[in-house]
Formats: sequence, structure tokens, C-alpha cells
Amino acid sequence: MDVTGTQLLEKDIENLARDELQKLVLEQMELRKKLERDFQSLKDNFQDQMKRELAYREEMVQQLQIVRDTLCNELDQERKARYAIQQKLKDADPAALHRELLLQAAAAAPVSAPPGPAPPKPCGKSPHKPFPRGDTCT
Repeated sequence: MDVTGTQLLEKDIENLARDELQKLVLEQMELRKKLERDFQSLKDNFQDQMKRELAYREEMVQQLQIVRDTLCNELDQERKARYAIQQKLKDADPAALHRELLLQAAAAAPVSAPPGPAPPKPCGKSPHKPFPRGDTCT
């Protein structure tokens, strides 16, 4: 080969190398653009997911506050009702309260046969042995 042939060959190799390098650079640039798009898409999806998660958590906090408030109100009402009952019991006449409890128990008791003759009253002298009928304690 002569000098011009060698120079042409070198020039062809140089052009091929330059074309290959340009091709590689373009491929790398396209790959980088694709990676940037993918990254941005992942970033956007992540941010959307985080927004949904925060909204869900805020909703749960509101629901828990509603439940807490409802339970606290119910407890307060129950506490007030118990206090009112305690005050009524404290202020009530023991005899009247006893009568009322007996009336409630009698109303709730099932109907039974009429009672027989009254049992004899015990004497204070002997609490375990009542007197026979007709006798009284003296």
C-alpha cells in the first residue's frame, strides 16, 4: 500500500471510530433520558402514595377522635347517672327505700299459692324455740 492508501485507511478507521463514538454517545444520552423519566415517574408515584397515606392517617385520627369523644361522653353520662343514684340513696328515707324495694321485688316475683297461717312469733327469751300457738311471750 502506498502512503495515500494508508492515509485513507487511517482516515476511514478514524471516521468509523468517530461514528461509533457518536453512536455510543447518542445511545448513552437516550439511556440517560429514559432513566431520568423513569426516576421522575417513580418519584411522582412515591409522592402520590405518600399523600394518600397521609390522608388515610388523618382520616384514622379523626375517626379515633370521634370514637374517643363518644366513649368519653357515654362514660360521663354513666358516671352522672351513678352519682345521681348515690345521692338519691344517700338522701332517701331508709324505711321508704325498704318499702320501695319490697314493692319492686313483689312485682317481679312470680304469683304463688296464697300463704298459709302465720308462723308463731318467737319469744325474746328463747329465740330458737317459738311458743306453741296461742301462747304469748310474757
